[in-house]
Amino acid sequence: MREHPVTGEAFTTVLGIVGDASVPGTKTLGQYEGGASFSYDAMPAVPGVQGATETVYVPTENLADFSVRWDYIEHDTLPAWQALAHDDPERARALVGTSVPDRIEDRRLDNRLGDLVDDLHDTEFSWR
Repeated sequence: MREHPVTGEAFTTVLGIVGDASVPGTKTLGQYEGGASFSYDAMPAVPGVQGATETVYVPTENLADFSVRWDYIEHDTLPAWQALAHDDPERARALVGTSVPDRIEDRRLDNRLGDLVDDLHDTEFSWR
């Protein structure tokens, strides 16, 4: 897909931004990479609020690159699956037993928009 000029690169980049595995405990690629943080004065006119640090989880890598995808699987998705299978085998069985159409429906962007927005950033306020 990535080999298609413009659209392929755009599609695989967006997939890395909005996609996450359906295994509980996994991260998006941007969260896995650690994101980019910047600090700012959140409320300069209000005493006691010194500022905030915003971390945005937009990946710098692309899941279409095999080495990136394999590193993500090996260090995020697989360990999350192994932990789930060990700690909650019933939930793991239920996940594997779910029909593919139902799993696709659960992962549709419009069904997880709130979680997606939360996954894209974190804000940490500094109070003094």
